[in-house]
Amino acid sequence: MRTLATLSILCFASFGWGQTKPEFASTNAVLNAGGGLYEFAPGSLVYIRGNYLATQSGPATPPYPSTLNGTTVTVTQGSVVLNAALLETLPDRLTVQLPYGLKAGSVTLKVKTAGGEISRGLPILDAAPRPVYRQVNASWIVEAYHPDGSAVTELAPAKPGEEVRLMVQGLGATTPEIAAGALPGDGSLERPFNIANAALAAKLEKTDLEVNGARLAVGRPGFYEVTVVTLADVLAGLYPVTLGIAGSDLVYGASLPAGGRVVQLSKVWNTEACRTTDQAALRLPDDAVLTKIETWYQFPENTASLSFQLLNAAGEEVLASTMGKQACDATSPEWCLAMRANLRQVLPAGEYKLVTSTPGLCVNDATTGQAFVKLTGAWAESNWQVASDGWVTPEGGSFEAPGFKLTAEAGALAEPVNLKISTTTRPREPASDRVTPYFRLEGLPTALAAPVTLTLDVAGTPDGDVTLLMQPEGSDDGPAFFSGQVQDGKLTVALPAQTPEKTTARAARARTGALTSNSKVSWMLWAMAGLKPNTSRDEHFILHAPSSAGELIKTLGNDLEDAYKLIASMGLDWNKRGGSAIEIYLFSYNSWSNLVLGGSSGAAGNSETGIWGKKNTGLCINLDTLQGGGQKELDDARITAGHELLHIMQAQYEGNSSSGWLWMEEASATWLERAMSGDGNYISGNASENMYFLYTEPLEVADWWSPAAARRHGYGASLLLQTLAPASPGVVDARIGDVLKLMESETSTMPVEGLEKVFGPLHEAWWTFCDRYVGGRIIDGYPGYGLLTGGAVKPVAWPLSKSTVSYRERFAYPHLGARLYQVTFDKTNVPLWQDKAKLRFTLTSQGLAKAFVYTMHGSHLEKAGEFMQMFDLEDVQALAEANGRVFVMVSNGSHIYPNNGTTDVQLEMKLDGEFQGVTSLDHSFHGVLYNKYYELDFDVSITGTAPFQVKSAAEAFGCCYIADLITPPIDLKTKEEGKDQVDEFTVTVTYKNLKPGPSAPGGWKAGMRVKAGFDTKGEMAFGVSTMSKTYRVTRGGASAGSTFMTELYWPDSGSLQGGADGPVGVSFTPYK
Repeated sequence: MRTLATLSILCFASFGWGQTKPEFASTNAVLNAGGGLYEFAPGSLVYIRGNYLATQSGPATPPYPSTLNGTTVTVTQGSVVLNAALLETLPDRLTVQLPYGLKAGSVTLKVKTAGGEISRGLPILDAAPRPVYRQVNASWIVEAYHPDGSAVTELAPAKPGEEVRLMVQGLGATTPEIAAGALPGDGSLERPFNIANAALAAKLEKTDLEVNGARLAVGRPGFYEVTVVTLADVLAGLYPVTLGIAGSDLVYGASLPAGGRVVQLSKVWNTEACRTTDQAALRLPDDAVLTKIETWYQFPENTASLSFQLLNAAGEEVLASTMGKQACDATSPEWCLAMRANLRQVLPAGEYKLVTSTPGLCVNDATTGQAFVKLTGAWAESNWQVASDGWVTPEGGSFEAPGFKLTAEAGALAEPVNLKISTTTRPREPASDRVTPYFRLEGLPTALAAPVTLTLDVAGTPDGDVTLLMQPEGSDDGPAFFSGQVQDGKLTVALPAQTPEKTTARAARARTGALTSNSKVSWMLWAMAGLKPNTSRDEHFILHAPSSAGELIKTLGNDLEDAYKLIASMGLDWNKRGGSAIEIYLFSYNSWSNLVLGGSSGAAGNSETGIWGKKNTGLCINLDTLQGGGQKELDDARITAGHELLHIMQAQYEGNSSSGWLWMEEASATWLERAMSGDGNYISGNASENMYFLYTEPLEVADWWSPAAARRHGYGASLLLQTLAPASPGVVDARIGDVLKLMESETSTMPVEGLEKVFGPLHEAWWTFCDRYVGGRIIDGYPGYGLLTGGAVKPVAWPLSKSTVSYRERFAYPHLGARLYQVTFDKTNVPLWQDKAKLRFTLTSQGLAKAFVYTMHGSHLEKAGEFMQMFDLEDVQALAEANGRVFVMVSNGSHIYPNNGTTDVQLEMKLDGEFQGVTSLDHSFHGVLYNKYYELDFDVSITGTAPFQVKSAAEAFGCCYIADLITPPIDLKTKEEGKDQVDEFTVTVTYKNLKPGPSAPGGWKAGMRVKAGFDTKGEMAFGVSTMSKTYRVTRGGASAGSTFMTELYWPDSGSLQGGADGPVGVSFTPYK
């Protein structure tokens, strides 16, 4: 097994940047950017793929220009020539916006560079709608926004009956008209909105949606906002959205999260050894919509599904379905994840039982007899009822509702604000330590110029300290905690003044999905008594916990102190907090407050919200996971404490340039978990659940659209940090701290740039990570075959059979992204094995792409090689007969600021054998030439310094002999680095016996002469009856051609009689 590679530093130069004539890709040269289809409308965003399309790489900023980095694109329709707008140029891809002034019909698109120009025809439709979407986890989610401008995500889904805006491309002309690349109107008198002329229709799953108009999106040329109203009775889940021109077929775009916020409803799971059962007891503390069931199941051999029933407390069947087999354990492949997703089952609060068709559910002593089951879904709506609705002005004043009063000092508010206070009538399990009703406060700004005081009724509560909890709706963070005083049955709490400049980057992100306007948040409020302060060992923490927490307080305090020291050893400065102790709050997540907030009762903990800009934010720890738990629960709490504590430290370094760092903050906090664990083989569960991050987005994932998706991306990216800077129990690498310090840089340093400043160029580190990832060497044996093939994003399948022996895929790889291929062999339609069968892989890219090849026998993975251009995998027949398979990981190390683009990479694979051919070919024929003027006999001989294959060789048209020969492929066993392999082939032609043809001109005379030679007239000569020419053919290079030509001349005047003929033609095509 040999490889052909080039030094990465030469990679760009080797593909001929400069003034080389541009060329289109042979297929898929021009595609709609909104879905990759061959459909175009005025104003559509399109990708143009090819080679040498630009001499420089880089994006433009709106308004987009008609010329970028020396490249111009025009569109001609009839006599009208219009400029397209360029959004980005890469050597192998342009992103452009077509002009709006086009009509339905045909146009010619022309690309002009310093090296030349090329053209291609395109069809234009009046409209070609395509929803804009992106991959989140394993789902394609349509880009959509709530009325307040926050993104619709799985954590903040579209509410029943809510008006949301879908982002769409390809809606065509607008009123007023607009030029390509220009900034759309903003709704002002000077720049009115650009309304789409097309009449639209949309469906959510199979039900029509009300469409309330479409317009170009402000600030985003080429993108339209289509306003639709979601269904009033929609249940929690992901719903397919289809959209199109009214009265025509609708096209599928992606899915829209709608209904309730999908969270983990319950979880029983651990890593201990299993025994089996066929029943699992479940309990829901409140009404819910079930969307997914997962369990760990021992599947019988040759079984891929599991039948189950869900019974209520009365034994009545409420659900009967099947779960599919998912990822399996690498060492015990009979144990696999079983899952049933896309459910929308309404379940009232109560007891349930999951019953399987055969015993196989995992259960062990650590679960106290409960089988492994995870339930995912959405808690029922909280039935909030408005208790008061009023205004408070900058002059100050009060706002009251039963049991609640807000008082604002003069000057606290910058503008009049509309406040609403609501209460809920449906609490099922009030916590014993809760001393107030649950309130929902809407409209309070996050920027306060002076304190605002809250007064709540707490009748019956003794005077003294009580804690107010304020949770931002739609945020992943925990509540903010405020200490207050109870006197005469009234709790008084002062919310501090907070200016916009003090709001941290994390606080701004926490508001995403929670805004009721650009600067206002919906809050859930309630007060708790009985949280007593306890000081930790080294006095860095104050733990607020009920007395029932007992020794857990001391244990957790010690764990926090250990984390404190580890974080300090990363070179991060705790003094930036100002020296105050860090507040830790232990309380029950399983109280009904968690259900009100739509959170996950199984969470171990999270950071206190930073919306108030508090640099001394604390931690929330779920007391339910600790009380009554074992050592694993204590270990989980220790790990969670370290993770969340690093988030507190990160907040000290967040500056104005911190936007875009969310994924890195989660990656580093998840990376730290390994140091907090006592297990040398520890891998974060969050990292494992999101290990497919490298397939779906660039490493530098944006967090503006979906902070939740960016967090999940970061969980997975912690595996990269483990490769760059390995952490182990009690040991961290200070270089990760050096990267985090760059958040406060004033030069807008982004995480990838920060990683390169600390670790050097990332492309080789990314290659190493991808290599270890597929080889199971992030941690010894991890990820492993089962995770690679059974995860949410499975490898691209390339099954080989008798009828299919080759594959090719060209894919737009994310910057610092990857793609995994799995080659299998069809047992029922076995390939026809050639002698010394091998798989030849060829990689084509104008970037830094590298591929890693692994073979698998059973569950054992073994590295076969790596390559940047070509690789031969030998002994393939033996591998196939042993039921083996092949994995190819293609790793894109390219990244050009802003590091969130793509690079076109093509991978080809062909099943082949040893190249066999002949070293000579001889043929004699009689030719009647030039309109049958004259005839000659020919002897042709072709010889080579290497064997060649005869693809075809035959006489044609009564005049000629045509041979199509295949020359050898690159021999990786003998290939020298940086040198071409060149073969020589000699064509020899002898002509004789000249005589008149059937149509010879009158006056044919003795002494008629023939002039002959190869390829060009300049090489032709009289009187040489045997002529030879040698051709050099580079293996893997360009084809060569040989044409032997003859001409007939009169003997006296020497004039040419007729024209030239080509009686012998030979082509040499290198084997691909």
